[in-house]
Amino acid sequence: MIKLREQMGPGAIAHLIIKKMEECNFNDETNNLVIDGIRNISEVQILKKIGHVKILAVHASPSRRFEYIEKRARSDKPLSTKDFFTRDKRELKVGISEPIALANESLSNNNLSIKELKKKTFQIVQKWLDKVN
Repeated sequence: MIKLREQMGPGAIAHLIIKKMEECNFNDETNNLVIDGIRNISEVQILKKIGHVKILAVHASPSRRFEYIEKRARSDKPLSTKDFFTRDKRELKVGISEPIALANESLSNNNLSIKELKKKTFQIVQKWLDKVN
């Protein structure tokens, strides 16, 4: 994430998404796309140039997020709470707080099952699609 932004600027991920959309012949008139993991407002601004953009911020307390990361068992998971907080600080430096603050809607993920989270997320996205269409 950091290396890509150093090479391509703060909107690097959005540029890569657009490139992939072009490769797949994505048509914003007939297709909808959900992007997970926006990390800064530059990405949002770039994506707004090609279509409607809505932001859903999914919040959870640090202890709950650490618990979720532990359960995922990904290769890049923090090995300790100290590593976890270092990771959080890195995300804040990239600018994650701004899209969260400017989100169209927020969803608390402190006490939801995966099934409940998916259901609530789908309901919000469906509401947005209904307004656009």
